[in-house]
Amino acid sequence: VRSRGLGDVYKRQALEVRGFLMEMFGATGADRVVGDSVTARRLLDLQAASIEEGYRDRPELRAEMMGVLADGYDRLGLLDRAEPLAREALALRRESLDSRHPDVGASLGLLGWIRYERGAAAAAEPLLREAVDIHRSAGGRHALDLSRSLNDLGLVLTELGRLDEAEPILDEALTIRRSSLGDTHRSVGVTAGNLAVLN
Repeated sequence: VRSRGLGDVYKRQALEVRGFLMEMFGATGADRVVGDSVTARRLLDLQAASIEEGYRDRPELRAEMMGVLADGYDRLGLLDRAEPLAREALALRRESLDSRHPDVGASLGLLGWIRYERGAAAAAEPLLREAVDIHRSAGGRHALDLSRSLNDLGLVLTELGRLDEAEPILDEALTIRRSSLGDTHRSVGVTAGNLAVLN
């Protein structure tokens, strides 16, 4: 049995933090109080201010936490704050991981999504295409990551008016999500809705 290294421990902790933050931000706005007197925005700002020092010697974990923060800001609609963190997370992962690593794909997907939300669909397209390519080559364990990248790429192509290209991409995303999650999962409904817009 192979022992877990410290990197595994840090990654697991980062994933736990991501889950906690995303659950919280799924139900609150930027200015809603989430503690005695702390807003969700303030929590993110505090973490963003300390991340460089706190994870200086652990670039993979620093990238993970930057991704968590970028995702949090994105969910609160604070895209000006989200994009620089997403860009830096991607740069760190490109430096410290293999170029085909699924985490690189995740960072490409997040940055592409943020650029789409900021109205830069043309700039988002190559990022999301690269994310799709990485997640497709990563195998079945990353099927849901692939479905997310496909869904987002389909939205980008729809925004760009390339509906004939968007349809098979969204259809593939829907097939993966139905197979992995069942017909009643929220993600299935989201992609089905995106596909319905084309018809």
